[in-house]
Amino acid sequence: MNPLRTAWLTCLQSAGAGLDVRSERETAGEPVGTIRVRHSELAPLQVRAADVPGLIDEIPALAVLASTIDGESVFHGVGELRVKESDRLGAIVRGLSSMGARVECRGDNLHVFGGAPLQGAMIVTDGDHRIAMSFALAGLAAKGTTTIQDANCAEVSYPEFYKVLGKLTPHSLTLSE
Repeated sequence: MNPLRTAWLTCLQSAGAGLDVRSERETAGEPVGTIRVRHSELAPLQVRAADVPGLIDEIPALAVLASTIDGESVFHGVGELRVKESDRLGAIVRGLSSMGARVECRGDNLHVFGGAPLQGAMIVTDGDHRIAMSFALAGLAAKGTTTIQDANCAEVSYPEFYKVLGKLTPHSLTLSE
């Protein structure tokens, strides 16, 4: 619950997500807590450039989420994604497009037009852990099988990611090395 890492919660709440967030204690000098999630209809995400620094690592997952929300979500000022561990902006556009979503990059702004069902696809991660994990989530929402190329790159930030994901729901997800 570190306030420097919770901008994604504010983003989701502003889109209408039913989240109850409670900080409960401190562990190893970090605040930890509980997030309760209720089903809710989300409005398209509108991310301002001023909000991007606090969301930069979560934008791939938020873009995937945006592809499932009816309407146009806009992420302003996300050009920095081009110079992360990979060209994340390009990977988001390629990945979502390959899954049947309409997505456009206009300068440093990302536009995701949601509402069309995602289709399983081969996702090229370029060895980027955040792309691998985000598109594994997209695979949960997709019809058909999604294959995550170089899936093991997720171990950099979350070694147990696929194990935990597998416990959440059955899905058609193939991991390749």
